[in-house]
Amino acid sequence: MTKVGETIKSLIIPFLIGGTVIAGVKFAATHLANPMLAAAIGGIPTGIIAIFFLKSTETVGYSSNYFFVNLILATSTLLFIILNTRFRVHKNIATPAALVLWLVLVLARYFYRVKVGGESSQTKH
Repeated sequence: MTKVGETIKSLIIPFLIGGTVIAGVKFAATHLANPMLAAAIGGIPTGIIAIFFLKSTETVGYSSNYFFVNLILATSTLLFIILNTRFRVHKNIATPAALVLWLVLVLARYFYRVKVGGESSQTKH
């Protein structure tokens, strides 16, 4: 099999897992009207599942960075909850605000760790 074929094949299972999670959230929220189940499905730790698809040498750096990205995600989710429930900001405004915060914090961490901190993208911590 060609390198391109191997790359495409290695992406199919992770793609199907991610798509199944998103579809499961939509199904649970819409058809079952069960927000708790939808959140549980959406909270499936696909980032941990992704470790199965990484080389052993990639797992330490990935998992330590995954931890910090999840802290950023929790912060962004909290912003959404505060905007949407406390200040009654519509979900179509609160969601992009939370996503922008997530992006800003992830990029800030990246540039701090990689550019300012002198770490390469291959650094383990």
